[in-house]
Amino acid sequence: MSVQQHSLTVFIPLEEGQTEPVRSTLTAIGRNLHGHPTLSFHKSPNTHFARFVVIPGQDTGRPDRLLFSSNYDGNEPAYLAELCSACGIGLDQIFQHCKGYPAHAAENPARFAEYIRSFSMNPNFLFVSLPGLSVRTIQDDGEIGEVVEDFLDKVDSEAFSRLRRATGVLPDPHRSRILQKKQNFVNSLLKVVERLAGIETGGSNPNTTVPAPGSITTLEDRHIQNPLTIFGTVKDSILARLILHALFWVGRFWFFLSPPWGALEGVTSIHFARWTICDGGDSLLFESNYDGSWDSYIDNFVDVTGPGLNRIWGNCKGFPRLGTADINSFKECVRAHQHPALVFYSAYPDLTVKNIIANHTLDMAVQAFIRTPDIDRVFAGSYEIND
Repeated sequence: MSVQQHSLTVFIPLEEGQTEPVRSTLTAIGRNLHGHPTLSFHKSPNTHFARFVVIPGQDTGRPDRLLFSSNYDGNEPAYLAELCSACGIGLDQIFQHCKGYPAHAAENPARFAEYIRSFSMNPNFLFVSLPGLSVRTIQDDGEIGEVVEDFLDKVDSEAFSRLRRATGVLPDPHRSRILQKKQNFVNSLLKVVERLAGIETGGSNPNTTVPAPGSITTLEDRHIQNPLTIFGTVKDSILARLILHALFWVGRFWFFLSPPWGALEGVTSIHFARWTICDGGDSLLFESNYDGSWDSYIDNFVDVTGPGLNRIWGNCKGFPRLGTADINSFKECVRAHQHPALVFYSAYPDLTVKNIIANHTLDMAVQAFIRTPDIDRVFAGSYEIND
């Protein structure tokens, strides 16, 4: 059944002196999340992904804050009540370090929801890789995928090419040329935006590896899926803020007209991503749940949609003058502004975006076959076409 996916982004100031205690709490939970007795996200059937991140105030004049974010199915009131039921004690243990959190608030879903809403933010742009696919659908499709995995391993690419030719689903060259002309026109306009953001042209972007602090790398590249959380400071410019709002508005409108399926501007390793302008326009928060290693993810993003990154992050302080063309400086910039997810949950941790698409395609085909009239007679070996 098709559902609508949403995001929850909660940014809460920590009580004075509670930064290290909450780090310790989250680190202990993160080491054994799937077996944790009180923070049982696996008992929340509508949670796709969830994370907890500590964002230091540093020199911003703001307190250290706790970021809690998730991607979920359905409506917010029902989801917050579901979180209280599945993870209430664990949520109380974490949020007790936050300013103004009522003791044992998760025991009362209405009180918990009131507190969470007072610190929640709507994203300026939310990317959902596979719109309409619920947690349950993805998990059920995964079971189908496991059943037919051996079969898929034996199917060669030439067989698929012959099938596409036979069914007439090969790309139309004429239509492709028209789409390319339209894309060239759009790219020309976007280059103007890139220059307005202060990005200079020129340079190259060879793939490179940039080291990171141990606090990040020890929590990175440990799974098929990984989280990325970047918190940047927007330039002290009205133009920069106008560009960001305009870009995200156009992005929402663009995806409304043509919903994505498995790719963000050609990047096929992202499950969910969001950009949120916060702190009255002073800060930009980016979160994504992606497949593969950090280096391969950043390299792929730069190779496929480097100009898009320039147009967004060029409006933030510390971004390289040459943008993503200076890949080494760009990666250093990302490292300087990213923060580790001390707790990271996925409802389907062993599935990539491509796995999910393949599984869903197989599931639909299998269901169509199972619903074939007289299917029982087919399996019994007695089916005749003219019967």
